[in-house]
Amino acid sequence: MSAGRRRFLATAAVAAALSPGVARGNAAALSLVAGQPRAVASTSRVRMVVADFLDPQALGLGQALAAFQQKDLLGAAAAPDHEQEPQVALPALGAPARTRLADALEREQHRAALRLVADSQARLALWGRVEALGDALLLHASVTLAPATESPELLLRVAVNGEPVSDLAAELGWTRIDFPPVALRRSQLFDRVLLAGTAGVELRAAPEARAAVMRSAAPGEALRLRDMRGTWYVVGDAKSPTFVDAAPRRGLAAAFRMVPARVAPAPGERARAAPDPRAAADLALDPQRPVRVVAQRLVDGASWLQVESGGRRGWLAQASTAAMPELPAAHLALGLLAAMSGDGAVAARQLDAFLRRPASERAPVASAAALQALAMVTLRDGPDGARRPAGMALLDRAAAQTPRDPSALALRAVARIGAGRALAAVEDLEAAFALDPSWGRARALVGALRRAADQGPPRVAEALGLRNPDVRRKLDALHARGGAAPAAEGGRRLVDDMQRLFAPPR
Repeated sequence: MSAGRRRFLATAAVAAALSPGVARGNAAALSLVAGQPRAVASTSRVRMVVADFLDPQALGLGQALAAFQQKDLLGAAAAPDHEQEPQVALPALGAPARTRLADALEREQHRAALRLVADSQARLALWGRVEALGDALLLHASVTLAPATESPELLLRVAVNGEPVSDLAAELGWTRIDFPPVALRRSQLFDRVLLAGTAGVELRAAPEARAAVMRSAAPGEALRLRDMRGTWYVVGDAKSPTFVDAAPRRGLAAAFRMVPARVAPAPGERARAAPDPRAAADLALDPQRPVRVVAQRLVDGASWLQVESGGRRGWLAQASTAAMPELPAAHLALGLLAAMSGDGAVAARQLDAFLRRPASERAPVASAAALQALAMVTLRDGPDGARRPAGMALLDRAAAQTPRDPSALALRAVARIGAGRALAAVEDLEAAFALDPSWGRARALVGALRRAADQGPPRVAEALGLRNPDVRRKLDALHARGGAAPAAEGGRRLVDDMQRLFAPPR
């Protein structure tokens, strides 16, 4: 791990802003807190890295899919600060290193993706494989996250009077999330609209940097994307195609935007007659049905989308919608990126929309991860615990999605402790022990609760409900069953040497 990466993580942990949901006890105030790195966002943005898709059939689509997904995700995020480093990046690799990365992903997959995340100073990676299936493309995609110990935003802690209780925390339990393959026709995947940036876009006669410039698209001009050749976009019709360079370079984020193909409107949202918040809102929309986007317009710095529903068209403020990427993995990655960036409103909107996708597009692990991340956002953003019931219901759903996963039970146990439900929390730990008696996080939580009862201030034990004889009896039984508990879990920390992947071949 690079020194810069370690400094960033240390700064994020120390400077994290805490947004508690408070439960009142007799002697002290319980709260659930999680780190949100807004304090360091101006200098070290939370990032996602998109790797070239593996291309075992040599379809020529590995780099193309990575470049396409990057622009799709940037357009979906609709971030206004294009002058800064984009939140969604491609690996800054030359051809030899890109080949070695592909080989590593083919051999080691998740371990190589973890190394890529760390070396890119990112928090998560989107990667996968593309194959031909008749006249369609079969896309296998995965999301790899940095271990939650390195992502304070995905760590839920219990605090008493604002002071976190030592080791009384649990994290999002997943670092790899695989998705069912998605079959798409090539024309369906790449049929999108590009909007030229403020400097315009050069349209060339061939997919080469030396090719003649046929013309320059005016700022804001809409271009129909039809296909890709390498990292070049094919725009226009089949008889007279022109080409736009999408290779990674400085200023690419501002050069042009990709308009989302579909968006999910917020519940109760109505499309307006014009891209103006004062225009009549006369087109009702079903939040369970994504709507097709036909155009985009920037008005006073805000992005508006023209959508079509039931044969009628209207305008929605993009900030009130959730983009629906074609790849479900990209959609979940977008929601997790927002959660890691501390943007609770965007994270909630994206994760909720992801959970409304058809069940066939979401493996149970993906659904559980989305539910857990959404629960964290809900629990820590709710004023005075007003949203706690909704957050707890999300954790119940997550545990039901993956009934053999002890991490879901540990996370719910921490939430229950923060809600003043110590007995129910210990019952979750009993269930986690039944699944895996040696699992470090459950053992650490048992140890933390026993230390709080025996060695901490009496007000902490009182606030946590550790005076309850049934709670203490169960904790002692779990301790005897599991042995000495570690102070904290470190089994998922990344210890790989980054030089091993990117060093020149011998």
